[in-house]
Amino acid sequence: MTITQYDPNRISRLTQAIGAHVVVGWAVETQTDTMAVLKSGSKPNHVLHLLLTLATCGLWAIVWLPLGLTQKERRLTLTLNPDGSVSSSGAVASS
Repeated sequence: MTITQYDPNRISRLTQAIGAHVVVGWAVETQTDTMAVLKSGSKPNHVLHLLLTLATCGLWAIVWLPLGLTQKERRLTLTLNPDGSVSSSGAVASS
């Protein structure tokens, strides 16, 4: 899917869609003229939590377990279609 001619109006639609997601907490991971990959959330630092669990003789595992199960990264792809509309796909959680 290639834009044969640079059209600032079409590209500004993608920029507006990206801006709308950034305002609510998404971060731009990569971006081109026709698509962008956004990221939300973060993975827990398992090494740090392991050290804390060992240092507290296992008590920190009470904190670590819920974090490990609920704290995920999500990715969303925004694509500029040939007709000028912006479509999104993804928002898949990765652990």
